[in-house]
Amino acid sequence: MEHKDREGFLRRYYPSLIIYFRHISEMDTLAEIVYNQLKALFGNYVTFRPRIMGRDDSLPMFLNEKRSSMSFSGPVDAHFLENYFMNVQEQEYLSISFEGLNGNLSSNSKFYYTQELYISCKDKSLTNDILSNFKGKELILNAPTDIDNEICQFFARWKSDETLKDFEHLQLVTAWPGNTNIDGIKQRSGFKDLCPEADQWLFSYVVRDDGIVAKAYINQRILQFYVQSFTEEQMLKGTEVVVWK
Repeated sequence: MEHKDREGFLRRYYPSLIIYFRHISEMDTLAEIVYNQLKALFGNYVTFRPRIMGRDDSLPMFLNEKRSSMSFSGPVDAHFLENYFMNVQEQEYLSISFEGLNGNLSSNSKFYYTQELYISCKDKSLTNDILSNFKGKELILNAPTDIDNEICQFFARWKSDETLKDFEHLQLVTAWPGNTNIDGIKQRSGFKDLCPEADQWLFSYVVRDDGIVAKAYINQRILQFYVQSFTEEQMLKGTEVVVWK
């Protein structure tokens, strides 16, 4: 599908429905009408994934969907976001981008129960809140730099906190390379290094209190953390290990 904008340029869209409105007050009403009509016509054969961009006054709570994308140009009011997630289904997938929050979400907010959370945020305080309170399965986080303490606290939480028993994957990308103390993070968090022959890329691992292993790769800008389904004892049969001291 192509659409010609006001300047006459062609814009290409993925298969989608575009709704035009004269006044912003009409938007939610028109969107709800279209949503209900499509649901009535196609039922489960139509899939909705809301893409909400720039709205910081209201969000469409009528959407009975578990997968959403949101992008805000500036900071968002925490109460506004809290209220939205309180009134919609727990999200299976959420991609969200903003500058930061005005205020704080509750530590038990449904936002933190999102199963797959992809978030881009420059706010260090919010980054700390996310790493402290996330309870889903996968967290992809573009974060500010100088968050070594927050990373270590997350690893400590994963080792012993029941709220992360189903956690599977963390990807963390910091804003600027060069400020991450890799050796310090490994030492504080109890990482061990596998020999390169044993594992050529994911060469570090850490052990949960119940013996389950998570493999990790850490450099100056990217951290990848994958929880495995086996214990340290099962993994180490015939494998040499270097313990960080």
